[in-house]
Amino acid sequence: TTFISIPSNFTILLPYLNFIGISRKIEDKKERERLRAIAEKAVETTGKGIIIRTLSEGKPENLILKDFLNLNYLWEGIDKDKKKAPSLLYKEPPLYIRILRDFLSYQFQYIWVDEKETFEEVEEFLKNTQPKSLKSLRFYEKSKNIKEELGIKKDIETIFKNKIWLKKGGHIIINQTEALCSIDVNSGKSIGMNNIEETALKTNLEAIKEIVRQIRLRDLGGLIVIDFIDMGSKKYRTSLMENFQNELKRDRSPHRYLRLSEFGLLEMTRKRLFEQVEQFTMTNCPFCEGEGKVKNTYKICQEIFEDVLQKYNPFKETKVKIYCHKEIKKTLEEKEWKDAFSKIKIKLKIKEDKKLKLDEYEIV
Repeated sequence: TTFISIPSNFTILLPYLNFIGISRKIEDKKERERLRAIAEKAVETTGKGIIIRTLSEGKPENLILKDFLNLNYLWEGIDKDKKKAPSLLYKEPPLYIRILRDFLSYQFQYIWVDEKETFEEVEEFLKNTQPKSLKSLRFYEKSKNIKEELGIKKDIETIFKNKIWLKKGGHIIINQTEALCSIDVNSGKSIGMNNIEETALKTNLEAIKEIVRQIRLRDLGGLIVIDFIDMGSKKYRTSLMENFQNELKRDRSPHRYLRLSEFGLLEMTRKRLFEQVEQFTMTNCPFCEGEGKVKNTYKICQEIFEDVLQKYNPFKETKVKIYCHKEIKKTLEEKEWKDAFSKIKIKLKIKEDKKLKLDEYEIV
């Protein structure tokens, strides 16, 4: 907790660290040297550490220094505040402002806001930080829900699906495990080309866009293994890697990847930026308890039969009552199971119990 940092548009203030950092996404050597010189001036002036953010690339020196000095002024106010503990000294701006601060760039065509008060806050923020982006700001006035109108709801729904269809008939399957995340590319219904290699390339290239999009949407982290459709052509494999590299430039999270293996596997690692979506939106299935699969009804009925054999004397007429899930009751009432219990002279009385899970039962 002593490694405090306060972010702004172009810089991050590190009040207790004597450190200069520059975003790895800024690759141009001359630009990095220019930004380092600016950072050194900032540290010399304030005596505090600085990280130059990606948005600083190409920005004038006075704008970057002003951004950092504003943070320093803010910190001095916090540091001088002698409130009695515990008390709030500073808090980050609301989520929508943080999103603009951290993600807004020239790539965005529009900024839609559907609430007047929020719109005014966003407008004021852009005036002070990125006035050029004001022309992209729009107020949403339609009666239809903004998430449905702009397709955001549909995008969010894909986060919770393992199988995602591609426009041309192929699909990708995403499986998250403790050790790694596997992404499998399949041609599926992709047809229309005589050359199998060409079909594989087209499906792989289409899949790359959706894979990188899903990695960012889900904020997948750790080890990620992508199983592309295998291609023998060196030219096609090179094309795949170039497309993958270009698409990954859209991802602001630190990542590394290896060359495509002979089996069409691509391994990469990625640093997660936020809490994983699944952690705050999903819970383990109450039936399989997170295993992913449950026993089928036949197997459960078989276990019930074996338990009855063990618990009661077979071939001696006995009345047995079983409480179980409705699907198990339905299966036990089938002729096959009725005959099986009849052969060992067990008279069954089957009762549905809504509190019991599929694989739970009680024998009385």
